[in-house]
Amino acid sequence: THSSGALAVNDACWTAATLVAEREGLEPRQMKGVVFESAFHGRHDRSADSTASTPKVAFRQIPKRFIRCSAPNIVIDQLGNKLDRETRDAVAKSLKGVERAFKNRESAYIIIEYPFQAEGGARLVDIKVLKRLHNLCQKYRKVLIVDCIQMGGRVFAKNKQGKITPFPAEALEYADIIIFGKVFRVS
Repeated sequence: THSSGALAVNDACWTAATLVAEREGLEPRQMKGVVFESAFHGRHDRSADSTASTPKVAFRQIPKRFIRCSAPNIVIDQLGNKLDRETRDAVAKSLKGVERAFKNRESAYIIIEYPFQAEGGARLVDIKVLKRLHNLCQKYRKVLIVDCIQMGGRVFAKNKQGKITPFPAEALEYADIIIFGKVFRVS
């Protein structure tokens, strides 16, 4: 357990970097994380690297440790209606960027806020994205980190065995590492 989500993110990223580095015969400090635009994972070490570059975190980032991709978010209009074509295009562009990043031997993991990015403006992630990211991670032998810090009211679901869990079922099914922190305080 950790006193903050940023420390949990940091440990998850370093753990993933170490696992993949060992398999690739590299050093963990050489490894890169694949991160999404508009994400916020924290202000410390690898959690800052995973956060979108803003004045509040940019001075703590080490750019050689991450590859930034567009986010696979649902696109909505001003009235809150999902725009299907635009969403398909955004997800396709994002996943193409992820796959390109995964071809880099030094990429170790991808981290995504799920089910939505809150700090980046309440951007929703389609439920099918985790499966597609999981498949890419399997293909390229990378680690999928799911940051469930903002649960969006989807807490205490039942897993496949019928047990109550604080994580979305799809996160349990597809994530290699799950991070969460606020869930018990917000719910």
